[in-house]
Amino acid sequence: MRDQILPARLLFLSGLVYIFLGLPGCKPVNNVDSNEGKDMYSGPEMRARLEYDRTKDPATGRVPSERLMIAMEQTRLSKIAFQNSSHLISALNWEERGPNSDVPGPSNGNTRANSGIAAGRVRAIMVDSTDATRKTVWVGGVDGGLWKTTDITVSPANWILVNDFLSNLAVADICQDPRPGFQNIMYFCTGESYYNFDAVRGNGVFKSTDGGITWNHLASTAGYLNSTRIRCDYQGNIYLATRGTGLLRSTAASGGAAWTNITPAGLPADICDLEISSTSAAGRLHVVTGIFSTQGYRYTDIPATVTSASWTAPAIAFPSYAMRAEIACMGSTLYALPANGSYQVPTIYKSTDGGANWASTAGQPTVGWGAGQAWYNLTVAIDPSDPNNCIVGALDTWKTTNGGTSWSQISNWVGTTPGYQYVHADVHNITWYDGGNKLIFGCDGGIHYSSDKGSTIRDRNIGLRIKQFYSCAIHPSTTNYFLAGAQDNGVHQFSNAGLSNTIEVTGGDGGFVAIDQDQPQYQFGSYVFNQYRRSTNGGATWSSVNLNAGSGQFINPFDYDNTANIMYCGDAAGA
Repeated sequence: MRDQILPARLLFLSGLVYIFLGLPGCKPVNNVDSNEGKDMYSGPEMRARLEYDRTKDPATGRVPSERLMIAMEQTRLSKIAFQNSSHLISALNWEERGPNSDVPGPSNGNTRANSGIAAGRVRAIMVDSTDATRKTVWVGGVDGGLWKTTDITVSPANWILVNDFLSNLAVADICQDPRPGFQNIMYFCTGESYYNFDAVRGNGVFKSTDGGITWNHLASTAGYLNSTRIRCDYQGNIYLATRGTGLLRSTAASGGAAWTNITPAGLPADICDLEISSTSAAGRLHVVTGIFSTQGYRYTDIPATVTSASWTAPAIAFPSYAMRAEIACMGSTLYALPANGSYQVPTIYKSTDGGANWASTAGQPTVGWGAGQAWYNLTVAIDPSDPNNCIVGALDTWKTTNGGTSWSQISNWVGTTPGYQYVHADVHNITWYDGGNKLIFGCDGGIHYSSDKGSTIRDRNIGLRIKQFYSCAIHPSTTNYFLAGAQDNGVHQFSNAGLSNTIEVTGGDGGFVAIDQDQPQYQFGSYVFNQYRRSTNGGATWSSVNLNAGSGQFINPFDYDNTANIMYCGDAAGA
């Protein structure tokens, strides 16, 4: 009987055949930390390796990036040809299924403090300066487009999808012209830049001149496919930080129509952070270069006219690793998080003279707080009312109230440990505003909000429909029932019509899924590599069925033979 013995697993790769007979009660081998043995969210370095393996030329062993533009142009021409053909199907009606919100399942879903709701990955956050109440907030999903709420303080916030038909929805950062009378001018840049395999390619910069009602693509930026930051200075000039094409400036008069490359001489063309402080009339512009390349930091008090050769180097710099660094500034105080080759931040650095001299803060968060993921998720923010208050984020978040002398953890990605708030794993953005009272966190689980400096944090994710799904399996007979595996958000069980909530039946990264089409009580989800989850009772409960915790791809493809009850999985040759 199939409820007593698991079906044989047949693995095939590179001409080699492997068979795995799963045994009932086998102990799961999970990538976990001390958080209650739950499946970890994310494995960014493995995702980067997967992207490399999927895109490399087998004959040369390298990624043929020079062929990208040829492929893009061929795709564009093919789309035009198809749209003008008689084969175009226009009779299909599509209905969005969300989810609108989610809850952890009873068996394998990762628990969350305060009954938290999760959405999808957010790197871009902007509090709208045209709203005197400071309640209007704009956020960008990394491939879910631009969203807006007019009241971030309420739960649930009413999220509005601004435009689902822009030519690119991979929002990386957003900014607003700070000049009085020009604050209806906004920009957002596109394309993730950190080499994660699920990063969506961008298409430059989009601009609005009516407060975000309508957006237009700036044709001058079409070649900038991977962006990290976009900023406006106090004179209306725009600065675009990119991976591969450096730091670019467009004047206020140009408004994004033309750009000048102002990448500091001798530093990589990969810009990982860009910030403006108010230490001069024009604003001091701070730039950090290096993404998987040697870091470098420079600053200038003449951002409107600075050239590649006229940046100022610090007298005493923070360490330069071949990885990435993030900075935050408030007046003359700056904090820096340089990540090393182990994807950790061994030491947090601070400057109190505008970036000219840097020194280690007296204290540090616990060893390994970067969780080996600092190349992918890393951020820092300073309280605008007191530079002694600073919060850093990686897997979780940590706070100092004494200028870095000591740090305490304020959030935890899983579990209900007293004293910790829930912020989903992999924090990418912390926006501290409104006199230092309010905070917004952007992470792989969406948006989290605090009105008391981080003492109390609650999600604002209901209605923010930006989860990234890898796969979907449809039930053969039960209407509206299907499974879907989500990046960093587990396997989700859909069971309601229309836009509704889902149950996260398994935690961590959710990959490929399947439902047996002739015996649908047997359902399958997957975690990373050759680690699988199985339900024998129609999705009510789930258990681990693991072949190998380290073989196969990070998000490992599998297919299921409904007749022979065989699962075909990718594995490593010789396993």
